[in-house]
Amino acid sequence: DKTRLQDLDEAARKYLAWLSILADEAQLGLTTHQKTQVTQQIAAADSAATSRLPETYQWLLVPVQNSPQAAVTWEAQRLSGTDALAVRASKKLRTDELYLTSFAPTRLRMELDKVPLWRGDAKNHVSVKQLVEDFACYIYLPRLKDSTVLLHAISDGVNLMVWQDAFGFADRYDE
Repeated sequence: DKTRLQDLDEAARKYLAWLSILADEAQLGLTTHQKTQVTQQIAAADSAATSRLPETYQWLLVPVQNSPQAAVTWEAQRLSGTDALAVRASKKLRTDELYLTSFAPTRLRMELDKVPLWRGDAKNHVSVKQLVEDFACYIYLPRLKDSTVLLHAISDGVNLMVWQDAFGFADRYDE
């Protein structure tokens, strides 16, 4: 990895050096042929630097916490492909189910029971607002794209034929 960073640094330096030569063309007295060569070298250096970026930045650090009591650890995930870094990271996280764009109501129920996320004296209810905050704050819960993923899971769960497979929904709750 250190070698790849050095290669990227070298490519960037060459690119900047050729740009500097082009900027100083009048002072250097470059001929038309020399300007053409400089322009070609700029394009080649730009291409080299661009191709080295995905090779250099290929690691994604992901925080992991398996339970509320467990320590937070970091996992290094290798990224592949030539897309932009954010695109490669997003693809990797989605493929490994570390970033969810959809969430089944049965899986939501599993998370509610596992942690548990239920609130109140009887531990039998939780507000939607609290769930949204929990999923946004706690590393041990699945990472959701946004709160609408959770809201769709709740809506889908309420619409299941057998509510015990997921959960019920109430407008309000009296303790």
